[in-house]
Amino acid sequence: MITIKSRQEGFRRCGVAHSVAVTSYPDDRFSEKEQLILANEPMLHVVVESNDPSKSTGLKANDAIAAIKEAPDRAALDVFVQGETRKSVIEASKARWKELEA
Repeated sequence: MITIKSRQEGFRRCGVAHSVAVTSYPDDRFSEKEQLILANEPMLHVVVESNDPSKSTGLKANDAIAAIKEAPDRAALDVFVQGETRKSVIEASKARWKELEA
């Protein structure tokens, strides 16, 4: 499940007008590319939950790492850290966290 909350009512991204209220979408509602766009959008708070810990972000490890490297701030980075169990993704998030602290 993907939950999205916008900072501004009606903010549009990936063909959807997002709400300030938390809205849930099924895992397959957005493509992997759209999930990357949404996760890196500072106007949105996106959480991707999965029952399969190996797919906690809903993205392949390489795609998650690429998005982590592009995360503009800690809030965007937190999307990828929450519930993550893959070592390579965790290490990438730690490295990006340090870059953002500097």
